[in-house]
Amino acid sequence: MEKPHQDLKEKLSIGIILLGGVSLLTDISSETVFAVLPDFLTTLGAGAVIIGLVGGIEDALVGVLNLFSGHYSGKKKEKRPIVFSGYFLSACSKLGLVFSTVWPLALLFRSTDRAGKGIRKSPRDAIIASLTERRGYGFGVHRAMDTTGAIIGPLLAFLFIGLGYPKLFLLAAGIGFVALIPLFLVREKETKLNPRKLSLSLKALPRESLVTIGLITFFDIGNFTYMFLMLRAYEFCSVQIAILLYLLSKVSEAALSIPFGVLSDRVGKHYILSFGYFVFALTCIGFAFNRVFWTLPILFLLYGVFKASVDPVQRAYISDMVPEDLRPTALGTIHMALDLATLPASLIAGLLMAKFTSSTPFLYGASIGVMASVLLVYYGTRIAKRKSLSSN
Repeated sequence: MEKPHQDLKEKLSIGIILLGGVSLLTDISSETVFAVLPDFLTTLGAGAVIIGLVGGIEDALVGVLNLFSGHYSGKKKEKRPIVFSGYFLSACSKLGLVFSTVWPLALLFRSTDRAGKGIRKSPRDAIIASLTERRGYGFGVHRAMDTTGAIIGPLLAFLFIGLGYPKLFLLAAGIGFVALIPLFLVREKETKLNPRKLSLSLKALPRESLVTIGLITFFDIGNFTYMFLMLRAYEFCSVQIAILLYLLSKVSEAALSIPFGVLSDRVGKHYILSFGYFVFALTCIGFAFNRVFWTLPILFLLYGVFKASVDPVQRAYISDMVPEDLRPTALGTIHMALDLATLPASLIAGLLMAKFTSSTPFLYGASIGVMASVLLVYYGTRIAKRKSLSSN
């Protein structure tokens, strides 16, 4: 009889490792920027509302492009060229930050960077989903490699912040171009093509997937940009120490992505997602009432737990619900819904912080997190029971 861990190894494709390597290097590049972006925007004169706008617009752009890219790639036998163009655009955009001296320019180049992510994300996820049947595990492995790069990025930012932001961003751009190399080695598995016209293709998706996308989107209306966590941390420590706290969240996320992915395959993905939403609410409550520095490491660790239990699992959850030919469109739809929701979430958080106190956005996020956690357990359990009855 085969041991479980041997079975997992056999299910893991070299293509997932290569795509994970691309994401690892790209995240080194991106997270070097992300770790210092809130402070960089502040030095350019941006306040809480502008920072929320930057975080929201860039993610909204990712969402819109994800849908179109997902649908377009669903009609193509080879998705790798689309994935390549997205990574290439992101690498080029980081060069623009080198020359950004006012926040509107920073917003422009951050937006083109995220546009690259929007182009590549859905077709890349569709390739991953086609390469393994244990999708919670497959996406968990990819997320772990992706987040390992996200650990190295903040560490580089901490080590080289003394060079100044232009040189730091130039370093990030160089790593982004190196990340393109493993893509040339990826071999895609042949999949069914989507013959349908766009028209958002939402009617073609199974009802269960639409309900799930709606619930996940509801949560994301409270899931504002990480930059507000950094702004809160600046009240208790220097920028350099805040970078290390951000790094701590990435360590937690990388360490737990695979365990949560594997666990979701066994106990039900809706349970893991609900748990992640509750952890987000708990983290927000901690940030809202925090008064001392020593609790910040715990809170950033919890934020990493939230990211590890939500980001890879929700992609795998939707992938399980839809037919193979609709998978790129479904993934594009969920990415669009989530990223568009980040715009109002981050704007609301910025307005609350500017109008009231730095704690107020976190109370807002906690309330949404608790409601979303309860709703997902309820509806996710109903969907699971319905599928179980139909299969018997």
